[in-house]
Amino acid sequence: MEIKSAYHLTPVRQFGFLLWCGVSLVALSSIAKSETTGSIHKVEKAADGKSSRVKWNGGASNATAGENAKSLQEIVSHSIVGVAGSAIELGSRGGQGGNGIFRSTLPNTWGEKGGAGGDVSLALASQAISLVPSTSNPAPAIWLYSMGGDGGNGFQNSNRQRGLGAGGAGGNVSFETVSNAQKGQTQTEISTEGSQSPGIYLLSKGGDSGAADLFSTVGGTYPARAKDEAGGNGGSVNLAFGESGVLTQTRDEAGAVRYAYRTSGTTYDLGDGWLQRPWQITTTGDNAAAIVLSSWGGKGAVAQYDKWGLFNNYSGTNAGDGGNVTGANYGTLQTYGDSSYGMLLQSVGGAGGRGASEGVKGAAGGKGGAVSAINDGSIFTQGARAAGILAQSVGGTGGDGKGALWLSGGDGGAAGAGGSVSVSQGADGIINTEGTAAPGIVAQSVGGGYSADAYAMVADQSSGSAGGAGGASGFLPFVSAGKGGVGGDGNKVTVDFSGGISTAGASSPGILEQSVGGGGGAGGRTLSTSVIVNIALGAGGGSAGKGGDVIFTGNSNGSIQTINDNSAAVVVQSVGGGGGIGGSVSAYTVSPVVSIVLAMGGEGGGGGGGGTILANNGSSVQTFGQYSDGLSAQSIGGGGGTAGAANSVGIALPSPVPNAPTPAVSIGVTLGGSGGSGGLG
Repeated sequence: MEIKSAYHLTPVRQFGFLLWCGVSLVALSSIAKSETTGSIHKVEKAADGKSSRVKWNGGASNATAGENAKSLQEIVSHSIVGVAGSAIELGSRGGQGGNGIFRSTLPNTWGEKGGAGGDVSLALASQAISLVPSTSNPAPAIWLYSMGGDGGNGFQNSNRQRGLGAGGAGGNVSFETVSNAQKGQTQTEISTEGSQSPGIYLLSKGGDSGAADLFSTVGGTYPARAKDEAGGNGGSVNLAFGESGVLTQTRDEAGAVRYAYRTSGTTYDLGDGWLQRPWQITTTGDNAAAIVLSSWGGKGAVAQYDKWGLFNNYSGTNAGDGGNVTGANYGTLQTYGDSSYGMLLQSVGGAGGRGASEGVKGAAGGKGGAVSAINDGSIFTQGARAAGILAQSVGGTGGDGKGALWLSGGDGGAAGAGGSVSVSQGADGIINTEGTAAPGIVAQSVGGGYSADAYAMVADQSSGSAGGAGGASGFLPFVSAGKGGVGGDGNKVTVDFSGGISTAGASSPGILEQSVGGGGGAGGRTLSTSVIVNIALGAGGGSAGKGGDVIFTGNSNGSIQTINDNSAAVVVQSVGGGGGIGGSVSAYTVSPVVSIVLAMGGEGGGGGGGGTILANNGSSVQTFGQYSDGLSAQSIGGGGGTAGAANSVGIALPSPVPNAPTPAVSIGVTLGGSGGSGGLG
């Protein structure tokens, strides 16, 4: 799908902050109030389940589930300054499910589910939190997480109709700041130096569904169990940084302007620095956002190849859904590095698994959850690709269908839908960005795709497929390849804007608001051989997902200014995904006297439609660069998928009867597939 004059986010790499999931974890007490001045590291790690074991009498014990982790609740009121690694780490991790075993002549045993992560919460009343630079151990200053345990590896058990262990759910993770007026005007100041060292990072992640044992010959589950043994869902993630209040302006006796910030209980004197709120986060380094809020669904299982049972349906599993994410900023966020956002909020569905056996269907991707961002504070970013606010909900990609050696290929799995996304900036909210490709606000709902922590704002990009690809067919006649999986739909996106936004870099719109449908998966390749008659039809490409409704409201007390080229003030788009490519066909027939062969390429998948656009702007808008619209509103239908190619060869051999007058006749019909229909804008 090609989109003219449309901004796109081009993923550079998978979200890098998950590298921190492998940090060393030490189990400590579950609830406490800190009174010391040292860093805090508390992790609840639940016990893993027990794996199956062969008994002395030839039987086998069943695996057990991983245990659920305890919750953590912490109140911190002391300063933590000059530490390496995280100043505060609170985590809860569910136990891993026990593994099953494969037995070639006796019933297999199945894997068990992973345990759930517990809820994690922090109330912060500290005056200062700071980290020293560390290249060997980059970490967030405050690191809160809850992770479900991975499901156990397992194998089909015909008696119980089970196979793999489901992933455990991630728990809810929350953070809030608490007023502590007796400690001075600056309530909380968090600072980090070095790459991959954000100020605050909150994560809830579902455990992955169990995968087959890498040292075994078989592994997986039944297709009917793909949903029940799926990856775990991510939990909700919630943050409130600072306290809602009112910014006021007065003049002193000399006539100088002074600012104050008044909350429900306290008035803070800001002097002449009206951008500096009582709560502050400053990061210096690349990939170091001030605030990161993420909820991830666990991945579906990828089954291993079935060596012994060629025609058994060894299936992978569906992915887990991302949870709801909510973040509110009332403080000052400052970042000085590339790809270092002010606020990054994400809910991401897991990627669907795939089967291992002939013709098994790909599993479904998880859905993205609802994402909501509020800014009534100040956000400043200096680096390239450092958006002030990036809020996105992304559905997971569908798993590929399994190809076949003899029979029909499996269909691709459906991609997950993106969740709803809303961003609201109040009258006292300010966002300033200085780098290239650094928009003020990005709000996106994407049906099936990939989230990234680095991107480039460019035009005329083509979107990839989100639905899984169909599997190739086998060699037997009258079999087919798998159809491409369906792309996920984008969901509703809303931005309610007041206050101010200013961007200085090229390709840096003030506000970019999008709902994007995922592309359909490609149809599998068909290769058919036969005698006398052969009819081979190509598999269809998957239909694309629709773009959702997109609503922009610019209030009269709002102001947007962009300085450089390719930097529209407001871009509002709903974009349908591109249809999947139709499957190609190759058909071959060899027979005596008469050979008839028909090959028809697969039909391209239909493009997704664009949603409704509603843009109601009363804000002041100024742009100073070339190709920088004041307001661009577009609903764009996705292009239909390309038709599948076809190729046929028919060979009629001479009659085996000596001196027979029968002629050898070969009839071949080769038709390319039809292209998919385009989506409506």
